[in-house]
Amino acid sequence: MPLIHIDGTSMIVRGPVARQWARIAQRAQDTLRVAYVRRTTGGKLEVFDPNSFGAAGSSAAIGKVLERCG
Repeated sequence: MPLIHIDGTSMIVRGPVARQWARIAQRAQDTLRVAYVRRTTGGKLEVFDPNSFGAAGSSAAIGKVLERCG
Protein backbone atom coordinates (compact mmCIF):
# COMPACT_ATOMS: atom_id res chain seq x y z
CA MET A 1 0.00 0.00 0.00
CA PRO A 2 1.54 3.35 -0.98
CA LEU A 3 1.89 6.12 1.55
CA ILE A 4 0.20 9.24 0.15
CA HIS A 5 0.52 12.78 1.54
CA ILE A 6 -1.81 15.46 0.15
CA ASP A 7 -1.44 19.11 1.15
CA GLY A 8 -4.02 20.55 -1.25
CA THR A 9 -1.54 21.64 -3.92
CA SER A 10 0.60 18.55 -4.41
CA MET A 11 0.81 14.87 -3.61
CA ILE A 12 3.72 12.72 -2.54
CA VAL A 13 3.44 8.99 -3.17
CA ARG A 14 6.02 6.82 -1.42
CA GLY A 15 6.94 3.17 -1.48
CA PRO A 16 7.06 0.51 -4.19
CA VAL A 17 4.06 1.95 -6.05
CA ALA A 18 5.86 5.29 -6.36
CA ARG A 19 8.87 3.57 -7.96
CA GLN A 20 6.58 1.73 -10.37
CA TRP A 21 4.78 4.96 -11.34
CA ALA A 22 8.12 6.74 -11.81
CA ARG A 23 9.37 4.04 -14.20
CA ILE A 24 6.14 4.30 -16.21
CA ALA A 25 6.42 8.11 -16.30
CA GLN A 26 10.03 7.83 -17.50
CA ARG A 27 8.79 6.26 -20.72
CA ALA A 28 6.50 9.21 -21.54
CA GLN A 29 7.44 10.65 -24.90
CA ASP A 30 5.32 13.78 -25.21
CA THR A 31 2.84 14.33 -22.40
CA LEU A 32 2.24 13.04 -18.88
CA ARG A 33 -1.42 12.91 -17.92
CA VAL A 34 -2.44 12.33 -14.33
CA ALA A 35 -5.77 12.35 -12.51
CA TYR A 36 -7.50 10.99 -9.47
CA VAL A 37 -9.89 8.21 -10.43
CA ARG A 38 -12.35 5.98 -8.65
CA ARG A 39 -14.67 3.21 -9.75
CA THR A 40 -18.39 3.89 -9.24
CA THR A 41 -20.82 1.27 -8.01
CA GLY A 42 -21.91 0.87 -11.64
CA GLY A 43 -18.35 -0.08 -12.62
CA LYS A 44 -17.51 3.13 -14.52
CA LEU A 45 -14.47 5.29 -13.79
CA GLU A 46 -14.97 8.76 -12.37
CA VAL A 47 -12.09 11.16 -13.11
CA PHE A 48 -11.21 14.09 -10.83
CA ASP A 49 -8.72 16.92 -11.31
CA PRO A 50 -7.06 15.77 -14.56
CA ASN A 51 -3.77 17.46 -15.46
CA SER A 52 -1.37 17.25 -18.40
CA PHE A 53 2.34 18.06 -18.26
CA GLY A 54 5.00 18.26 -20.94
CA ALA A 55 7.30 15.24 -20.70
CA ALA A 56 10.40 16.97 -22.07
CA GLY A 57 13.31 16.29 -19.72
CA SER A 58 11.22 14.19 -17.34
CA SER A 59 13.00 10.93 -18.15
CA ALA A 60 16.40 12.25 -17.06
CA ALA A 61 15.01 13.98 -13.97
CA ILE A 62 13.08 10.89 -12.85
CA GLY A 63 16.16 8.75 -13.54
CA LYS A 64 18.24 10.86 -11.12
CA VAL A 65 15.62 10.49 -8.39
CA LEU A 66 15.40 6.73 -8.92
CA GLU A 67 19.21 6.45 -8.73
CA ARG A 68 19.18 8.11 -5.31
CA CYS A 69 16.01 6.55 -3.92
CA GLY A 70 15.99 3.12 -5.52
